[in-house]
Amino acid sequence: MTLANLSEEGDAELIHHSRDDPAVPMARPWLYGIVTRLIAKPRRVDSGREPVDIRIGRIFMSTRKLATLLAGVAVAATTTLVVDAAPAGAAGPCGSSYSRIGVYSVSRGDGTRTGTLEVYYSSSTGKNCALTYGYGPYANTTSWKRVTISRGDGSGESTDAGRYTTYAGPVYVSAPGQCIDVAGTVPDYVTRNLNNVHCG
Repeated sequence: MTLANLSEEGDAELIHHSRDDPAVPMARPWLYGIVTRLIAKPRRVDSGREPVDIRIGRIFMSTRKLATLLAGVAVAATTTLVVDAAPAGAAGPCGSSYSRIGVYSVSRGDGTRTGTLEVYYSSSTGKNCALTYGYGPYANTTSWKRVTISRGDGSGESTDAGRYTTYAGPVYVSAPGQCIDVAGTVPDYVTRNLNNVHCG
């Protein structure tokens, strides 16, 4: 038996014997206090701790907030990927029906490469296309860039030139059953010439 039980049983016994004892006529207020304490004692709660149901509720709400946050992050990441992705069949520099058929370096006399000449062809249009890109110190920087395309006999010539950042072109020529001439320049006076190529 615990000390608390002894105290409670002792109080109860004292009440029982004092109820009819004339020797303790002034004990009623004191006994009233004991009875009040005994009745109130089972109803005490620890004010320093939240009830279990409230704590469980807080944990549930925190879990729901975390799940909502993670779902939001997942949606944002998916949205970013969809926005950044290039659509299937995106058009190239000459157009969606063109395929690259030739890549040629533009170089100085000592072999230092300064640019790239690219040639494309579209079977649906029957045309050739050409562009000149900068290379090394001339890539993605403003510099003189030039591209020319024509039929092998010199007819149908098309040229684009200027101080461009990325490339000169595109330029086009229709040469069914013929060869073509193409030329690319990056920078001034550094040129690559190709004559009578990509015949057909």
